Amino acid sequence: MCIPFYILAFAQMAIPSEYLSLEIKGVLLFVLFGMAKTCQYGGLTIVGAEGYKRVKNWFRGKKETRV
Repeated sequence: MCIPFYILAFAQMAIPSEYLSLEIKGVLLFVLFGMAKTCQYGGLTIVGAEGYKRVKNWFRGKKETRV
């Protein structure tokens, strides 16, 4: 979910100034970048430390054994 917010945050800077003023672009950058960071850190919080270890091991190819 954070990737679309990052894309929107920086893609809106390509819109010419005749359509959006610099003040509005600054506000949009602030809001969209903040939403991206909120989604990113919210996802890390949900996954947690154990989930992070499982994902890291999965990418490395290690099989986790459950007891």
